[in-house]
Amino acid sequence: MDIIKLMENNKTATITAKLTPELKKEVELILNELGLGHSEVINLLYKQIYMTRSIPFEIKIPEKVKKIKRG
Repeated sequence: MDIIKLMENNKTATITAKLTPELKKEVELILNELGLGHSEVINLLYKQIYMTRSIPFEIKIPEKVKKIKRG
């Protein structure tokens, strides 16, 4: 399906995600500064995944965490 057709569709679906209250609060503060809401960010993420057929950012374990796990 064409991304334009996906964006023109007025129907919606619901996504439920579980995260810590602390993370939710901190991210809300950042999103407020950016003028974005949770739904807008999720829509942007999904559209990028659809268009690129990939996760639009690198997923890796930070060096600090690697060092802690190795001891």
